[in-house]
Amino acid sequence: MKKKSINKIFLFPILLLCLSHMYQGQKKKDIIKSEEIIYYTFDKSNNPVRRNGIGYDEYKTYSDKGLLQEKSILLWNNDTKNYDQKMIEKYYYKDTLVIKVERFDYVSGEKHEEIERQFNTGNKLKKKIVRSFDDGKEIFRKNLSFYSTYEYGNQQEKEKVFEYDESSKDFKLIYTSLSSFDKVNNLLENRLIDSDNEEYEVSTYAYNKNKKIIKKTTSKRLPSIINYSYNLNNDITLYSYTSGDYKNDTIYTYKYDNKGNWIEKTETEGNEKYLITRKIEYY
Repeated sequence: MKKKSINKIFLFPILLLCLSHMYQGQKKKDIIKSEEIIYYTFDKSNNPVRRNGIGYDEYKTYSDKGLLQEKSILLWNNDTKNYDQKMIEKYYYKDTLVIKVERFDYVSGEKHEEIERQFNTGNKLKKKIVRSFDDGKEIFRKNLSFYSTYEYGNQQEKEKVFEYDESSKDFKLIYTSLSSFDKVNNLLENRLIDSDNEEYEVSTYAYNKNKKIIKKTTSKRLPSIINYSYNLNNDITLYSYTSGDYKNDTIYTYKYDNKGNWIEKTETEGNEKYLITRKIEYY
């Protein structure tokens, strides 16, 4: 089987399928206007300290319908002793459907990627295009330029992913994703087939009564089992990953505001512990 570009954005179809409805608005009564998310580690005295690394700290804004509008990263400025806000993503909608996402370089502010999403008359995704830009102009390069087409039938979805080939100056099929869903649109199974028509990964999913995923089983390429647990707020409390003899658990605990949204989250993974704070502004 040819590996090709398995690790790029389009090569995570399960993630994209599971997130396909995440920008269709908040369902809670109190609509979030903005949220500031800051990541911390703990020192030897168990005191929280800022986590190093670009991209951890975030600031997001939402419309009065609860739709994500912009996403920024927050960079600490030692001179001003404050955060510099750098926009990295901007979202465009038709009603509640995301039709375009623009991504920006946090240093230059220039757009480097655009994802266009086209829908059919039934509001189902029919085509997705990933474009890359350099100095304001679209460029066509392997690993940077993609598009996907979608077909549907009997609770099935077929996605074909094409990548730009620099030698032929054209797009070539790199893999096909076959997905099946239950009657409430939960993803039940996904099969990945490469351009040689060889199936190289199969994943199955199980859910609880709240439509939250509780188990993912992956076979063939990198076989693994992931189990999930949740609290009464439907926030994840356990992520348990097993692959062969390797097992890793991440435990989550929360503090909530009076509207039921978490404002502090602690992640514990072995001897590593992280704190994430979330400052929420409501409409």
